[in-house]
Amino acid sequence: MAITVETLPNKFYPYLLGHPKCSVSGSDKLHGEVTRAFREPHTELTRNVFRAGDYIFKSKNMDRVTTSDTHLYRIRKAEKIQKFIKANSLHDCVTVPEKYLYGDRTNGEIYTVSRVQELSTEVAQPTDSFVAVLTLLGESLPGQVKAFHEGAPKRELTAKQAQTLARLAFATGYTDLTYNNIYFTTDHKIAIIDTEPQKRSFVKSKMKTIFFKVFGDRGSMHTQQAIAGAAKLKLICSNPLALKEVEKVEKKEALWGIAKLVAKIGLAILVISFIPYGVALLPIAGMLATSVEVALIALAAIKTVFLIFNCASIGTMWFLSCKEGGVTTIHTMEQAGMI
Repeated sequence: MAITVETLPNKFYPYLLGHPKCSVSGSDKLHGEVTRAFREPHTELTRNVFRAGDYIFKSKNMDRVTTSDTHLYRIRKAEKIQKFIKANSLHDCVTVPEKYLYGDRTNGEIYTVSRVQELSTEVAQPTDSFVAVLTLLGESLPGQVKAFHEGAPKRELTAKQAQTLARLAFATGYTDLTYNNIYFTTDHKIAIIDTEPQKRSFVKSKMKTIFFKVFGDRGSMHTQQAIAGAAKLKLICSNPLALKEVEKVEKKEALWGIAKLVAKIGLAILVISFIPYGVALLPIAGMLATSVEVALIALAAIKTVFLIFNCASIGTMWFLSCKEGGVTTIHTMEQAGMI
């Protein structure tokens, strides 16, 4: 079901320009500017993105990996990234535009909107092994890949920029670190333009199942997706120092993810050992007590098995990310809906 101005969830009101509960600074003035821009001729950039005046508008994009509200969460993701940048004083190497919601009162359509960024014509310098791939893809893909194919000037990611993008993948879930999402501003900062959550439909459908709620591990899934993002980022790190920084962040976060799972496995085993004592304290006996004990031990054992599986999955993803050509396998796994 498509979300309109009338059906917009309350949690998005603070971002909706012109709404009484909008908390954006200078909301009324900004709403007027955006409204005037919206009425100007539109220049289509992609199927669901257009430019009007000094603003970029994005509507919903219904494909197999998004939902009707996915584009709205670009606001939340951008805000999360902005907080991380501010908290870690990273304004000198990366920037993300302020994003808002705008409602078209004529048809109820909700758009995410941001001011046009002053972007450089430069594209990221890929690794030698990735150059051939981009050269081939440039014949069929738009965006930065096409610009690379057409001979746009190249710029290497600095060690700090690469480290920042890797940290963002693990800390904020910004994992879409493909070549087409790497932009530079005119003052050589990394510009994070597209903050739409990846694979929201897949993640949402998986997490709402009873099985996942009981036996799944959200942190493990997040870590695996972040490693997938880091693997793609490595293809753009032609600077050895930049590559080293990504690998350091990835190693730290992968080991931390595994350590947390090992702790949970230990806790699950401890729970299994105490279940008989716990059941003995209940006001039940006989076959009922035995059935309850067996059921609880079985559930805890299954949870332990899946924790071990998640631990192995993180290790496998990390291994593939470090292995030459492993990103191809990771991409195949993503296409198959495995991560």
